[in-house]
Amino acid sequence: MNRDGSVWHYYYTKGYCLYIECPCHGNAYETLSDFDSAVYFHEKSYQLAVKLKSKSKMIATLANVANCNKLQGNYQAALEKYLLVYRMMESASVYNYHVHYTIADLYLRLGDYQKAANIHASGLIKLNREMMKLPHSACMLH
Repeated sequence: MNRDGSVWHYYYTKGYCLYIECPCHGNAYETLSDFDSAVYFHEKSYQLAVKLKSKSKMIATLANVANCNKLQGNYQAALEKYLLVYRMMESASVYNYHVHYTIADLYLRLGDYQKAANIHASGLIKLNREMMKLPHSACMLH
């Protein structure tokens, strides 16, 4: 623990020790609706993810920033970040329907109903394709 009471986590990579304040601080501030503080910590976590070249962490932390923007009513900023998250997911060959759904929701909130409908429809198609890749037993209710 530091003199100011903050907790630091140490990350070892390529022989270097990187440290940042605990990434969970962003989520804690988000839960408390202190979005400015949440964005600050999510952005710090994003910067660390970039240094570590961790695409999955970059995607997750940038999505957290975008979610804070959305919760603050800053839909245009949220949309821009979620579109970047989507492009990052595409290049990493990962998929999360929630991102598609949120992009459609943001277009809807910004009054672009056609784009909202198109994104939602393409998300359902992509989700269906992803589900087809699963083994049959994974799609059955138990």
